[in-house]
This record gives sequence, structure tokens and C-alpha cells, in this order.
Amino acid sequence: MKIAGKSLSQWSFTTSDQIALVEQWQSCDEYGLTIRQFCESLIENGTSATKKIGAAGMDALGRGESLIDVLHGWLPPLIISAIAVATKAGDRQQGLKAAIKQLEGGQNVVAKIAAALAVPFAITLMVGSLGVYISDKVLSGMDANANGMGQQVLDVAQFWGPGLAIFCLVFLMTLAFALPRITGPFREVLNRLPVFALYKTATAASLMESIGNLLSCGMKLDDALASIESHSQPFVKSHVRQMREQSIGQDNLGETINSGLLLPFELSALKVLGSHADNSILLLKSAKAHQKVVTKRFSLMSSALPKVGLLIAIAVLATLVGSAVSQLLEATL
Repeated sequence: MKIAGKSLSQWSFTTSDQIALVEQWQSCDEYGLTIRQFCESLIENGTSATKKIGAAGMDALGRGESLIDVLHGWLPPLIISAIAVATKAGDRQQGLKAAIKQLEGGQNVVAKIAAALAVPFAITLMVGSLGVYISDKVLSGMDANANGMGQQVLDVAQFWGPGLAIFCLVFLMTLAFALPRITGPFREVLNRLPVFALYKTATAASLMESIGNLLSCGMKLDDALASIESHSQPFVKSHVRQMREQSIGQDNLGETINSGLLLPFELSALKVLGSHADNSILLLKSAKAHQKVVTKRFSLMSSALPKVGLLIAIAVLATLVGSAVSQLLEATL
């Protein structure tokens, strides 16, 4: 059974599994083993998933095809392109090294941002639920017709709380959908917001690394951009399409990739060096510089948001429990 063109085994083949597979291939290639011998090794010593890859590879070799032909679904398209291009150029090792770097550097930025934003929501939800429970228990022994401040606060929490929780969940889902998809002038406005600015810089880091890895395998710049464009979400695709248009008749790397995605200082450096330095080295350096900024901003977000969530949760708990206890005290005096 296949879901969106991939089997369950392929969907469950994690990034760490992918890295392990490519590292095994790299090791076998360094030893001088043939593709057939590598496939046999996967069948004999691999996991259930890599055994399937090895068996499919053997079948492909028997039909006159290559192992790369059966890796679709198991590895990301850009990784397969890097290996294929390097193999065609006679330097598979370079392609395998680039593939490992790409896999190790690949991060699901959307999931990380959504997870960071979900922390204060989860804290508030759990503590708020506890507050509602405690408040309800405190007020349960009172006159059912009592309508003091505590009961009013509890009623508001019980009425609006579920809706607010659903709204927050929908907001996170909408954000996860919007980050890689919204383009155009409206996106320029959104990029001023911290979350969208973080995603933009993270995308720049990932894109520069992808282009640099493909160039290091011997792929031409326009071919690398075309390969990335065909396998990207709308936000990345719009920037890559602009880069391809700007590359026509242009020999300066900085001018080519000036789509508004890169940090100003990094773009300036690429414009200065982009006419005479190795493009793959420049792009990989730029990717590292952007990734440092992403790491710093994400660390700040990850440390600040739980504290914000905790403060909100304490305020909600104090309001619920405090108002209920206050009403109880007033009724007993």
C-alpha cells in the first residue's frame, strides 16, 4: 500500500536511517566494492528497510538499471540528484559526501517553529485545566444558585476555554501551512514578523547549502537551481525561479542569488567574491553563517516562550483558584 506515492516503509525511513544508508554506501565505495556487492551487503546485514533497498537494487541491476533508480522514495530527490550527478562525473564519493552533509544539515524548520510555539500553549492548557478542576471542586459544595466572582470566572473559563484551545491549535496548523507556501508582496510584509523572519533565514541557510552541495558534485548552477525548484515548496520555488531569471547573462554569484532571501552582509560578501571565487565554497560558507543566526534566534525563542507560557499559566491558575477561594470565604463569613 502506498500513501502519496510512498510505501509505509519509505515513510518510516527516518533521516538518521537515510544518513546511515549513505554512510554505508560511502564506506563500501571507499573499499572499492561494486554496487552489486553493496546491495548484497545490505541484504545480508541491513535492517528490514535496507534489505528491501538491497533486494530492489539487485533486481534493478539485473534489468540493466542502477541503484539510484530504486532510491526514489527512500531518499530526498535532491540527495539522489547529488549522487547521480557526481556518479556521472566519475566522482561518486563527492556525491555521497555532499549527500551526507545535506542530510545532516537538513532540518524541519516548520516543525521546530511550531513545536516552540506550542510550548506556551501546552503549558497554559494543562495548568488552566488544573485551575478549572480545582475551582470547580472548591465551588461544588456551595449553593448551586450562588453566582459570585469565582463562579463567573469559572463559567467564562469553561465556556471560552475549549474554543480558545481549538483556535490556538488551528493557528499553529495554519502557520505551519503558511510558512512554506505564502509568496508575493504579502509575504514581504509577513517576513517582518519574528516567526516568518526566522523561517526566511533558515530557508536561506538550507537553500545555500543545497546549491553548494550540488555544485560541489559537478552540477552547473542553473541545473542545480532547476533541480531544487522542481522539488521545493512555493516559497522556495519563487526565490529559485527569480534566481534562475537573474542568472541569464550574469557571472556574479551574488547578483544571481539576490532574491531578497539572504542576510544583507552575506549577500554583500557574495557580490564581492562571486565573480572569481569557487561558488560551491562561497555558498557553503554562507549557509553556515545563516545557520549560526538561525541557531541563535531559535535558542532565544526556545528559552523565552516557555517562560511566557509559564507566566500566562500562573496568571490563569491564580485567577481561577483565587476567585473561587474568595467566593468561598465570602460565603462562610
